Amino acid sequence: MPDPRNSSAQVVEKDATILIFQHFNLHDSRVHMLQNYSMGQHRQYADFWGYQYITSTLNVIPADHTIRQRQMNKIYALIATVLAEVDKGDQGADWIM
Repeated sequence: MPDPRNSSAQVVEKDATILIFQHFNLHDSRVHMLQNYSMGQHRQYADFWGYQYITSTLNVIPADHTIRQRQMNKIYALIATVLAEVDKGDQGADWIM
């Protein structure tokens, strides 16, 4: 339960649909094994709590850019996910984590 003294704490409605979103940057093959482990952990967490879980590999910024520039791919993927959920109307997720 959130601390009532913390004004930024919010309570999630009991019947709210929650979507866990995770983006993977496929340009960096060095972290492939860690990504697979992370995906499994996130999926297990979502299943345990009854949340939806999706992954994205959307890469708008090409591999020849710096890693700092490519980190914006996550923002673009998140925006695309939010817009897709909004398009679903009442069937879309209430919260995206």
